Amino acid sequence: EETKTNQKNVPFEKIITDSIIIVDGAFGILKDKFDLKNQIFNMKLIIQLSGFQIDSNSIKNPLETIKQINTVVQLQDFHYLLAKNNYLLDIENFHLNSENETVQIDNINYYNPQGNITEGEKETLEALHIPSVNFKAFSYEDLIDTKLVSDSIFISKPDIRLTLSQSNGTLNKNPLEINFYQKIKNITKGIKLSHIQIDDAAFRIKNTKGDSTNISSYHKIHGTISNLLIDSMHQGNKNQLFNTSDIAFRLNDYELETKNKFYKIKINELGFSTGLKKVYANLISMSPSVERDALAASATTEVKLIYFDINKFVVNKFDFRDFLVNKRLIAEQISISDFKLHSYKNKHFPMDSVIKIALPLDYILNAENYIKVDTIKIDNSYIGVELLGANSTESGYFDITRLNATFTGVSNDKALIKEGLTLKANASGYIMDEGLLTASFRFPLNSEHGEYFYGGKLSRMNMTAFNPLLENLFFVSIRDGVIDSLNFNISANDDYSEGKMKFRYNNLKFDIENKKKSESLIVSKRGLASLAANSIVKDNNPRRKGGHLKEGRVYYERDVYYPIFQYWTMSTVSGVQSTMGFKSKQLKERIKLEKLTEKLNRTSAKKKSKIKRKEKKKYQKEIDNELIKEGNSH
Repeated sequence: EETKTNQKNVPFEKIITDSIIIVDGAFGILKDKFDLKNQIFNMKLIIQLSGFQIDSNSIKNPLETIKQINTVVQLQDFHYLLAKNNYLLDIENFHLNSENETVQIDNINYYNPQGNITEGEKETLEALHIPSVNFKAFSYEDLIDTKLVSDSIFISKPDIRLTLSQSNGTLNKNPLEINFYQKIKNITKGIKLSHIQIDDAAFRIKNTKGDSTNISSYHKIHGTISNLLIDSMHQGNKNQLFNTSDIAFRLNDYELETKNKFYKIKINELGFSTGLKKVYANLISMSPSVERDALAASATTEVKLIYFDINKFVVNKFDFRDFLVNKRLIAEQISISDFKLHSYKNKHFPMDSVIKIALPLDYILNAENYIKVDTIKIDNSYIGVELLGANSTESGYFDITRLNATFTGVSNDKALIKEGLTLKANASGYIMDEGLLTASFRFPLNSEHGEYFYGGKLSRMNMTAFNPLLENLFFVSIRDGVIDSLNFNISANDDYSEGKMKFRYNNLKFDIENKKKSESLIVSKRGLASLAANSIVKDNNPRRKGGHLKEGRVYYERDVYYPIFQYWTMSTVSGVQSTMGFKSKQLKERIKLEKLTEKLNRTSAKKKSKIKRKEKKKYQKEIDNELIKEGNSH
């Protein structure tokens, strides 16, 4: 009876065949039956269905039947014109094999055949070219259910061109507010991709703001996207960025120029991982675009150059969500390894005094965006200063090697600063690669005039190590002398520094090279050479065995046209000069002023400075304790 019933409804009781092959077909979707324009896709279509069987059960469940059929679909020369924006989508080859669970797509092109972008578009994918896309462990059954599910996707050498417009504030919109499911729900019920690998990608981004246009290009981009999951059940998950467990990309061999075109920056590798909350860069270098000798040949003012190299730069526990939503830079730790900073200055020309140099703290406190970094660590680094003096033909240099430093409390958080946040720094390094210098800094971020405090100590070293600096800049050569120890404690602000120094040394012997370095560069009597020639420089401190150690006074007025390292160095030098038996011009004027105002301000000064002295003692005690710890570790 059942057979008779089926025979009434269908022409066959059962259809079984090994294979059905459709060759050289065409395929189309008609949205409007009266308009066939651009709806027929001219292509070579091949469909092969293996193990094909139709019976009464398969008719009742056609989708389940299709899932069980081994299906091969191949499309060639696929062309489709999108009515929304008149863009063309071309695919040279599409190959699906349900039995092997693979999909291969070759030469995908998405572009505007007119070659221009519609005016006023917020954010436009201008062009796209992908030579190859391969799906592994592709789920044909889920595809029949209008879901895209695959274990792995490999995308090779995509070339992507974007045009971004700031005219309507699109770029400032929170990217995490994008609901991907709402964008794909009309095409598919969901997307589940375990691993997406992108190799050797290229991006070109054109930013337009008003009448100005800026184009940036990025090449050699490699990356992975893990566990991409988009469906109706997984929307707005705050534990995942862009519906993934991790987005990891790296950019190789990246080069750029500074805004003034004066420096070139090269980065061998720049990358990030949202899952690991990590941003990193390897082999970073910055150098002038023009060689310094060529600059000097045409210079009219001082030639000032900076070179730096960083072997490894890592930001750990970086808050990507807060950065993307609020533009806030929050991280647990920044690590910098093998950092080399070298500055060069040619003083044969007059100083360009129009540019004032801000203090490092000013950049943090006045930053446009919020900053909060718990710890910054610098390991095995180098700082060098090279200076060609106004009367020198050869440059002198000073450096600190094997430098290690730790900074804590780096932030411009107004609430934390109001509560008394103090930026702390502890550092150690070798002066001229010989004497161990340990130093500790305290920067109270709520100070009214930028007051901060620092102290340090230098271990035993030979004074002859300073000859590369002294001989070519001050025309003084040290023949003998030993630094037994040097301790200093200094308070400073935006304008001047003052403090005390204990400098223990012995057997100092030096020569003054009072001779012409060339016919045009005559030695002037100034600096250390002049002071040494016209003052009594003590060769020992203490002057005799068992004698009293003379304590030097530190005083130096900051020159706003020089960087912070010059400020700290000259402050220390003022203490050395004072210990050796002569005073700098600034210190002499300071002492004279203090004597003139001492009687007039004695009472009021005591009242005003009581709190400041208490604060200074507090930080100096902290610094002394840090130096003791640092010394013990060495």
